Amino acid sequence: MDSQQLHTLLEQLHTELKQAESVDEPDKQLLHNLMNDIQNVLAQSGDESLYPPLTQQLAQAVKQFEVSYPALTLAIGKALDILSGAGF
Repeated sequence: MDSQQLHTLLEQLHTELKQAESVDEPDKQLLHNLMNDIQNVLAQSGDESLYPPLTQQLAQAVKQFEVSYPALTLAIGKALDILSGAGF
């Protein structure tokens, strides 16, 4: 997967996370951190060293959201699978 495809994937995920509704306060903080991490990766799109920490954040979010927010978990999991498949 080239960097443009990863960039597009992260933009889509960021949009989906912004649209998340009914997220309780502790989960809002993780969501906010995740969105900031995605923004940092997008802003520095050539820096592949940012992907492994983002992949770890995504894995944490999947664990935290899987019971309460299945649709959000699906979107995050998809991005995590693609990043992991790309070697990040």
